[in-house]
Amino acid sequence: AGRAVAHAMAEKKAISQQIGFTNINAPFDGTVDRLPYKEGSLIDNGALLTNISQLDDVYAYFSIPENIYFQMIKEKSLSGQPDIRLILPGGMVYAEKGELRTADGDIDRQTGSIQYKAKFRNPDGFIKHGTSGKLTISDPRKDVVLIPQKAVFSIQDKQFVFLLSKDNTVTMTNIILGGTLDGLYIVAKGLKRNDVIVMEGTQSLKDGDKVTIKKVDDKA
Repeated sequence: AGRAVAHAMAEKKAISQQIGFTNINAPFDGTVDRLPYKEGSLIDNGALLTNISQLDDVYAYFSIPENIYFQMIKEKSLSGQPDIRLILPGGMVYAEKGELRTADGDIDRQTGSIQYKAKFRNPDGFIKHGTSGKLTISDPRKDVVLIPQKAVFSIQDKQFVFLLSKDNTVTMTNIILGGTLDGLYIVAKGLKRNDVIVMEGTQSLKDGDKVTIKKVDDKA
């Protein structure tokens, strides 16, 4: 009788193991896509049953052109944690801020760009896998001096402008640039608020020249 009981228990264990093979457990929580098979369907070994998307955190992949990448490195726009926002289709700005993560270590020679990714928290599962959108990376600064790029000229890797004095003479002044913004240079050092500089014709000027001020119509 004891042997019969042991044999029955062994068979029960083997059957339980076989039944256990029919249960599929995901290694993480997520959202399940549609199931293409009906209950009782016969499937092949290794067949894809469905996909599960883990949406607690989502990643937005984007590419930065090589020239802009090096400019941003020079301006330190990618250092620390810049303000990264995700603009969803329709213009909606996603509430969560992004965290910049490096995706690739090399520049793609075919596209001339480097790929990055930004991580966004997605606690409510609002963003779904495959969502498209636009990213904005901003580097807020206060009380900066902006000047037209055409007012700046270079001599031996240094940048200069012609600073106008009260008697309308010009002085060649070395400046340090801190970035660009829509065709303007951000001046990190060398100029202060209310300084007047020469915007055009710098190639024909020299230190100490006297100039005539021409009023420009802002509406033109």
